[in-house]
Amino acid sequence: MDRLLQVALNSRTNEANQLVKQGVRHFANEEYLEAEERFLRALDYDSTDYQVLMNLGFIAVHKGQPDAAFTYFKKALTLPDSLDHPAKARALWALARVHYSQKRFPDAYTTAKQAKSLSTPELAADVLTMGVYAAPLGKTDLAIQHCRQALTLDPSVFSTIAAYAELDLQTIRDKVMTLLAQMTQDVMTRATTNLTNVQRALTRAIQAPQVFHYADLLYDIRKRIAEAETWLRGASYGDCLKLSESTTKLLPIPEEISRLDAAYADLPPAIEKAAEAETRQRSVLEQTGELLAEGPPPPAMSNGLVWLLYLLPGLGATIGLGELQGILAGMLFWPFILVAALFVVVFGLSGAETVTRCISPILVGAAASAAIWFYFVKLPRDRLDTVKRENARRREKTQNSERQRGECCGPAWTLEDDIKTRRAKILQDVTERLSPIAGSRAGEE
Repeated sequence: MDRLLQVALNSRTNEANQLVKQGVRHFANEEYLEAEERFLRALDYDSTDYQVLMNLGFIAVHKGQPDAAFTYFKKALTLPDSLDHPAKARALWALARVHYSQKRFPDAYTTAKQAKSLSTPELAADVLTMGVYAAPLGKTDLAIQHCRQALTLDPSVFSTIAAYAELDLQTIRDKVMTLLAQMTQDVMTRATTNLTNVQRALTRAIQAPQVFHYADLLYDIRKRIAEAETWLRGASYGDCLKLSESTTKLLPIPEEISRLDAAYADLPPAIEKAAEAETRQRSVLEQTGELLAEGPPPPAMSNGLVWLLYLLPGLGATIGLGELQGILAGMLFWPFILVAALFVVVFGLSGAETVTRCISPILVGAAASAAIWFYFVKLPRDRLDTVKRENARRREKTQNSERQRGECCGPAWTLEDDIKTRRAKILQDVTERLSPIAGSRAGEE
């Protein structure tokens, strides 16, 4: 039917294409006479049209006209130009079926062999057909070989082969049934052997030193494997094959459990080392204490503060001069007044008592400025620097302790994560490998 639907999509003249589409619809409705009439009319436009010839051959088969079908299939194989391998293979398979229906068994097998050589990829159905065609020729071993190969390519053809044993392969029924029983027993034996080997390895694992840490995991795995062994006795060939292949991947599980046991063995020393590191860190934290409060930052040397410290000696100069009208000059130029006063004193000049009176007030003002700067700027800065250095020392000590703690606790944390990961992976692997059981049960429900 798919071939017929594909015909309608091929490019032809519009009228021929319409005739083919109508023929397909009639064929789908089992109106073979109408379909044949449309295809014959389409053939008038191109007597070498491969797909029209094939369609007419299928209609002849449905009408029970093997000779006509053979003629159409033969023309479909020989008349068109440049047929690709799949097209040739379809025509040859159709010819082989006609030969077989007419009991021309040698021709059927020879033609099918040609078709199979052009068919890629190799299909189990085609190989099984070769076996069916070989049986009437008395080639029993060859027919059995084809059946075995088909079953290897696709286990789902098991039931098809069993059905053929009662029909087309009835002449070799006993050998076909023996083959099916043998192949079923083989895959069942492989699966059972794999499960038994895993069970034995798990039995040895029970004697491992750290088994009490993962006894629940072992119990779960052994229970699942025991269920698989019970289920296997009544499983179909396909399920046995799937379980045989998947249980092969269970064989590394005991090795994974050995690694899990080793991880559990390494965990107590790592935990003890981590506990010691935790104790040392608590001791360091207790000795170090909390960070000191840094307090508000000291006042910055702003322009206003600079002017205040500068003008205080100038205020003393103004007081020494005793002339308020010269206050601005005294406050601004007190350094020059101080130099002049010191010059008078050093050289013992007379008549400059007013200037010399400025020395003490200026020095008092300078001392006041220095005291203000010392107590309100320098001391807070020094105190803040001291607190920062102490806090930096405490931070470094705490960080070193934290780093040492991480180095000691890291292996324990890594081991704990590794153990969790290994447990989860082992259980996941077992679940996935025994998935054919779960799928079969789901289908039964």
